Amino acid sequence: MEEEVFSNNIWVLNDVDKAIYVYNMDGSYTGTSYDLSGVSNYPCNITTDGTYIYVLDLAADFIYLCNMDGSYTGTTYALAPGNTTPDCITTDSTYLYVLNWGDRLIYLYNMDGSYTGTTYAVTLANGDPRGITTNNTYIYVGDPTDDLIYVYNMDGSYTGTTYALAPGNTRPIDIATDGTYIYVVDYDADLIYLYNMDGSYTGTTYALAPGNTTPLGITTKLKGVRG
Repeated sequence: MEEEVFSNNIWVLNDVDKAIYVYNMDGSYTGTSYDLSGVSNYPCNITTDGTYIYVLDLAADFIYLCNMDGSYTGTTYALAPGNTTPDCITTDSTYLYVLNWGDRLIYLYNMDGSYTGTTYAVTLANGDPRGITTNNTYIYVGDPTDDLIYVYNMDGSYTGTTYALAPGNTRPIDIATDGTYIYVVDYDADLIYLYNMDGSYTGTTYALAPGNTTPLGITTKLKGVRG
């Protein structure tokens, strides 16, 4: 039987204009962007489960829920006490994982925004954790200081594995995966670098659209996720 094909995009959050730019999976810009200036004052990262786009706000310590067309649902989730320096967010459609820069902890929330009471500590070597994603098998956390991706099990334990980033990918600001590739967006280069799931560099980069020159976050759906 022919495998069903699911639509997907790459969404990149931009700092200066507080907009999400929408790209096709081949890196071409769709021409569409979503203005978040009326939703979040300090959007710092995004993720999606194919039903909603979750917008993390650095200052308000909220997660804002937007529809897939970028419109605001009117729903916000308050972050847990202690999760007051949120940097990035990802989801496996069971939990929302919010990486907190200040204490280097990953806070786990249910999909309704309620805090599970669980945190995962990143390994000591992962001293500047920025960017988080998951393929439902591993959690990947970036580090722009040593230009590495650290690989964790789903229970938060460190696997001992790191992936070295390609030359030129020296200011990784966020990471995402669709289960086939890991996408690393670089703040200085204004490029998305593509890596295989074993961390090897594919040699492919996608250029960001004009205007999307201060990227803060990147997300895409895992393959098979509808929406």
